[in-house]
Amino acid sequence: MISPLSPATQLPVSAYFDEALLRREQDEIFNKWPRYAGHSLLVPALNDYCVLPHHHNGLAMVHGEQGIQLFSNVCRHRQATILQGRGNSKRLSCPMHRWTYDNSGVLIAAPKFTELPCMQLERFQTTAWKGLHFIGKTDAINELVNLPRDVKGLLDFESSYFGHMEVHECNFNWKTFLEFYLEDYHVASFHPGLGHFVSCDNLRWFFGANWSAQMVSFHKRLEQPGNSEIYRAWHQAVRTYYADDLPSIGAMWLLIYPNVMIEWYPLVTVISTVFPKGTGRCVNVVEYYHPLDLKMRPDGDAMASLAASAYLETAVEDNQIGERIHEGRFALMSRRTSEYGPYHENLEAGMVHFHQFLRDQLNCI
Repeated sequence: MISPLSPATQLPVSAYFDEALLRREQDEIFNKWPRYAGHSLLVPALNDYCVLPHHHNGLAMVHGEQGIQLFSNVCRHRQATILQGRGNSKRLSCPMHRWTYDNSGVLIAAPKFTELPCMQLERFQTTAWKGLHFIGKTDAINELVNLPRDVKGLLDFESSYFGHMEVHECNFNWKTFLEFYLEDYHVASFHPGLGHFVSCDNLRWFFGANWSAQMVSFHKRLEQPGNSEIYRAWHQAVRTYYADDLPSIGAMWLLIYPNVMIEWYPLVTVISTVFPKGTGRCVNVVEYYHPLDLKMRPDGDAMASLAASAYLETAVEDNQIGERIHEGRFALMSRRTSEYGPYHENLEAGMVHFHQFLRDQLNCI
């Protein structure tokens, strides 16, 4: 297990602008480690499908008679994408020439061909954990059985439903995204809403070889909501939902290396996955899941919407952090210098763990 308190320094500024390093990250990390596809709740019913934007819309989860499977969303005829978004259909029909496949990926119609070509969509084997489907090697996923009981107990997807998905474009390096996710030093000072929703004074860290997790408590039992209108409404919704009998945990943030984040808050669990799009760009695909019992409440939809809106408000603020860090690092690069300060022993312990992971995988920074 990687020690979160190893003496490693922060990464050099060049690590966020080096094209050769980015290619190495793609080869040694993203192409070798498990790649998140999607959650089973994206396709809960028979014949449901969901196209995955983080795979260039080239993959789709399909709930067929044989269960949930992952197929290529590229037609075998002229390589057009077949499906868009989410929906429900027994047949997967390409709009270009109406080549049609059944929900096991087998071609069943090719108009005007005298003989039906014996073709089917490429299928990708996945490994599922808590309903999350991954492509690639399973060792890192198997290690998640060692998550602490407190963490696993919050990941109750069986009692959840999928809300909606968003794609956030970010103008900074993907590593920068994970760095501010893995440090709590900025929460109170930068986030007027989140900083009055949770308290990092009793921050607890958990570390494994392939993951890290953080747990924080509520800030003053949600009695001082701060200056965010959205968070003030969310505070009230949470207190109403729990009838003022708040749980001991205000939020939990789990990172599964290299790029999958699962965040638990009252009334919403978020799966977000960040992908590099260049040294100065990344994309974050955000999936919102809500407790199933909200469906039974007349105010349930409003509560779910408030939780998602509060999350988005903090995500926008985090985006500002990322852009300012990127701007500062670019200024240092332009001056051909590199600067970095010390890690805070507890509040930035996750950054130490992440940087050590990168060094172990890349052997070059």
